[in-house]
Amino acid sequence: MAFTHVRKRTERMKTRLGKTFFLVTCIIWPYAFAGTWTWQNPLPQGNDLWDVRFVSPAVGWAVGSGATILKTEDGGATWLPQQSSSQSTLNSCCFSDSVTGWIVGDSGIVQKTHDGGRTWTARQSGTSSHLYSCAFPDGQNGWAVGNGGAILYTNNGGESWAPQHSETSVSLLSCCFVDPRNGWVVGGRYNIEHPVMLGTNDGGTTWTLQNRTDIASYTSCVFMDTQTGWVAANGIPSSILGTKNGGQTWVSKPDTGFPAGLSSCCFVNSRIGWVAGSGGTIEYSNDGGATWTKQETGTTAGLHACRFRDSLFGWAVGEAGTMLGTVDGGKSWKLQSDITRQWLYTCCFVDSLRGWAVGGNKIFKTRDGGTTWESQENGVTTGLYYCSFVDSTTGCIVGPYGIVLRTTDGGKNWARRTTGSNDLSCCFFTDPHNGWATGSGGRVLRTHDMGDTWTPESSMTSSWLFTCGFADSQTGWAAGLTGTIIHTDNGGRTWIPQASGTTRDIYALCCAGSQTVFAVGQYGTILKTVDNGATWTALQSNTSKTFHFCRFIDPQRGWVGGENGLVLSTSDGGATWTRENVGTVNYIYGGCFLNDRMGWIVGEKGAILKYVDNGAAVKNVAAKTRAVKQYRHAGLAFVPSKSPGFKKAFPVSGGYTVTGRRCNRIPAAGVYCVPRDRGDGKETSRRGR
Repeated sequence: MAFTHVRKRTERMKTRLGKTFFLVTCIIWPYAFAGTWTWQNPLPQGNDLWDVRFVSPAVGWAVGSGATILKTEDGGATWLPQQSSSQSTLNSCCFSDSVTGWIVGDSGIVQKTHDGGRTWTARQSGTSSHLYSCAFPDGQNGWAVGNGGAILYTNNGGESWAPQHSETSVSLLSCCFVDPRNGWVVGGRYNIEHPVMLGTNDGGTTWTLQNRTDIASYTSCVFMDTQTGWVAANGIPSSILGTKNGGQTWVSKPDTGFPAGLSSCCFVNSRIGWVAGSGGTIEYSNDGGATWTKQETGTTAGLHACRFRDSLFGWAVGEAGTMLGTVDGGKSWKLQSDITRQWLYTCCFVDSLRGWAVGGNKIFKTRDGGTTWESQENGVTTGLYYCSFVDSTTGCIVGPYGIVLRTTDGGKNWARRTTGSNDLSCCFFTDPHNGWATGSGGRVLRTHDMGDTWTPESSMTSSWLFTCGFADSQTGWAAGLTGTIIHTDNGGRTWIPQASGTTRDIYALCCAGSQTVFAVGQYGTILKTVDNGATWTALQSNTSKTFHFCRFIDPQRGWVGGENGLVLSTSDGGATWTRENVGTVNYIYGGCFLNDRMGWIVGEKGAILKYVDNGAAVKNVAAKTRAVKQYRHAGLAFVPSKSPGFKKAFPVSGGYTVTGRRCNRIPAAGVYCVPRDRGDGKETSRRGR
């Protein structure tokens, strides 16, 4: 439905070199190893964006889901991430100048910067309610509004906040102040709460209801002065309401309404304004909202915020990191680059440069490690679910209705094969000839000619088999619905059920050695066998989120991932898991790792992220080390001052494993080699243990 993206927003209301010594540590660090995750699609990133603000034609910020903060200093040509002080979704931002600004978000998050966003510091808001909008008419007086009718006020630049009585329990989505005394607040969840308008002329000491009878959600408000303003009303149809008397009366403009899904309105004077919403909608008015003209945006993504500095320069942001810019008042809009915003379900790399990603009816190939991607024609109009490549030329893709695509020239040409009516969810090849595919109804197929012909095998189950994997040409597993696991030791000629110990769906498995296999699925399920499946053991994941991908490069080192961008890694065969700082809340459906230093994940809304660990090795580490005890405080490790050779303690933020691999963070229990001094000549006192 056209207003889905607005509903998503309202539904969320209910709910980042001297001598050396060995360091013996027992810390489980929030982020694993020294690797970093980088967005490759969309660019600059793919999390939903909820607000955008510019303080000059060159300098601006955008904020959104996944604690996303982006800043540009060149008018949006490039955007660089900034570090949030929280991992919560960020819903609104405002700035009094190029250095001072505020951000509000879920769970009562309020952050402030004094240095243009180089650092963002949390401030106590006094509430755990989601906050959706903030407004600062000057550098001292500010308001934030959110769930349950929450209105917060500060008179000291956001250092402290106090609640104001709103006279409503309705969720408040937008606020606007023209000066420290006169302001308006609007809200209401579509089809759940009655819409509400509130106005104040005494800085929020009292708020007056300015209700209408619209069955809609008031999503955005903007005022030019104490009398002239507009409100975006999301409904079926949507509309723009205008007032010329400070909100005492409102008139719908135009009476015929807009398509459903308006989420933002913006005016630069009493005549010129824009509205934005679902389906990439942007419309323009030059007569105060009496008439509206649709502008071409080049996207169908939902737009959550639209801001203009003047009648020419503006930006709009929205779902999946969509960013649009204009320098001519919207006559033309420029879309930030991306190859697709379709869901991607799997990726496969044969080396550090060449790989494929598949989703929807699209196949994408990269020749440069994911820096650029090209679409490959395939003639398929239905979805594609899984791909498997054994080298740079030979590969196979499966999908619904028994579709199989095969290539022998790296994807320049794809030959289609039909294997029946069963959906195929997964395929796996051990060499350029031998492969298997699994799917609905317990379907198992086998090929000896790289997918040119397929032979059905008896799987001994009717359960949907979502995944399969092989340790060699004879030994393999398939798994799926309600914990089903079947095993073959003769290349698939016969399959034997195995007891998984769970009734939860299994969505992915990976062979990590001759007898070691991992399987993952619903509600945090991680299973492991070290005896070819004779026994399966449930591992502790400490999450109820569902996993959809599982990749191991050996029996010890692996990754699992899925719901809400959760990716966990292990370096001890699953005994312990560390959450990766992936930088997205998008669903992750597939992944591929070449080794412990390079990998990719793909998922919701066209997300492609690359993992790289460029850690450098050091030689003869053991000969230059000394064991000491470690303390922890506020996320940093400290060596006590009584340690031999140290006058004061100092923070430990990195080092090397005993094998010589660089670690920027101490990830888990073990022995590590860290720099003897900080490198800047400074020392810091011990701050706790």
